[in-house]
Amino acid sequence: MCVAPDPGYAYVGRSITHIDWYRAYGTKGLPLTVTINSGSSITGTIGGQVSGDIGAILAGAKAQVDASIALTKTVSASASTTWTVPTASGWLAVGALTQSGNWQYGNYDCTGRWVVQRSGSYALPTLMPVFYHS
Repeated sequence: MCVAPDPGYAYVGRSITHIDWYRAYGTKGLPLTVTINSGSSITGTIGGQVSGDIGAILAGAKAQVDASIALTKTVSASASTTWTVPTASGWLAVGALTQSGNWQYGNYDCTGRWVVQRSGSYALPTLMPVFYHS
């Protein structure tokens, strides 16, 4: 007799991305400055067939993806930076480093095959503030 194990969460297709809080644009030679004030926050997203599972999805992501992951990150101290555009055009942004990917809720059947019951995507901040440019 086969008894399938209890269901759980899996996190697949993970990648590191950014969520912009603010982005400034300019042309060659123009100095750009971005500032983020203490108390500013960025909220990530959890989508799909959530059905009340946001807390469990977030807890699983903390354990399996990144311990510093959160639904919302808040800046504890103001910060700013300046960057001069070196090419024809460019941008300077401040935001959060995020982990994004897909979550699945399911279990392994008696043959060892993963059976997905619900699924969705997530983009959750892990570090804020982060400055980046192009």
